[in-house]
Amino acid sequence: MLTDTPWTKRSEVIIAWGCWYYGKFMKRVVLYPLWCLWHKIERLELSLYRHTIRIRRRWDTYMFKKERGGL
Repeated sequence: MLTDTPWTKRSEVIIAWGCWYYGKFMKRVVLYPLWCLWHKIERLELSLYRHTIRIRRRWDTYMFKKERGGL
């Protein structure tokens, strides 16, 4: 900074701590909920995909049985 007085050193420390707390705050309040939301959406997409695969397999087995004359 400008000079090495106790006040400039103190203000540098205050600014450093402020930046550190601001980073922690942003991580906890903004990034973590977004990360949780992203994973909830990802799990929902995966469960929908698994559900459609299950329905498709059941439909395929039904159609194959129907083609063979089982129904």
